Amino acid sequence: MPLMQIHESLLLDPDALVFVQFENMDQDPTAVLKFKDGSSGTVSGAAARQLQQHLNSPEAEQRRGASRTGEAPLEPTRQSAAQSTVASVHFADGRTVTATVPVVPYIGRNKAWFHRQDESGRQYILAFVNAKGSCSLRTFDENGIFLGKQYRSGNYHDQFADLITGAVELTVSSQPNLERDCKERLPAPVLSYLRKQIS
Repeated sequence: MPLMQIHESLLLDPDALVFVQFENMDQDPTAVLKFKDGSSGTVSGAAARQLQQHLNSPEAEQRRGASRTGEAPLEPTRQSAAQSTVASVHFADGRTVTATVPVVPYIGRNKAWFHRQDESGRQYILAFVNAKGSCSLRTFDENGIFLGKQYRSGNYHDQFADLITGAVELTVSSQPNLERDCKERLPAPVLSYLRKQIS
């Protein structure tokens, strides 16, 4: 299936999804995405609405039906290239554009928050960021106190998979500047928002 545009700066491969859970579509639209590769992500606002409309469209239902009956689904046009791929992109207004786009291993957010509990029952809040080919992890205790950070090359989905597996993904109402605002502890509004999801 071709990549679909769900926001002006976000393309998504619907075939990579295992499931999507839509929440608060009337007030604060959110779509929680789970991918076949085990990763997850969240989109909100107009992007969540656009994704819901696309997945409920007659064309998407037709593709799902074809997949169930064993017919080959429509595939994007792809060429082998070192760091890019050619894909057909369908826009909401009906236009189709074929373009060369960079290969992105995970189409989703480059920032994520998780709650993890270790074997002894201690609880941690983990903040992950992908940036410029590398990733970082900042760890906070359950009271929001900063415990440390780690940097690795690659993306956090791969490099910190052991910590993500079994952890619960969280969301924030607005992403704080981790370097500036979270040097010693999480800001009170962020911690409060995260704690509501944990309890």
